Amino acid sequence: MAMTTLDGTRAGARVTWARVEEGFHVGSRDGEFLGYVDRQRDGQYLACDMFSREVGVFTEITAAMTAVSAATDTAHPTVQP
Repeated sequence: MAMTTLDGTRAGARVTWARVEEGFHVGSRDGEFLGYVDRQRDGQYLACDMFSREVGVFTEITAAMTAVSAATDTAHPTVQP
């Protein structure tokens, strides 16, 4: 299993992506599952959140990963005092 770490959209947050199998990646932040990216037959990347809801379809895997991270931030916004 290959692992990739990308900067998250939250300040200081890092997202870890693991390639489970060819074309299928799962993302997590601080041990929390964020969602996944699945390469489709046409070569595009389907991005889904932690509830398997579609976030979007992208031509680049990095755009799909960023969308999953951003969708999670929207679902769980950081609370500011």
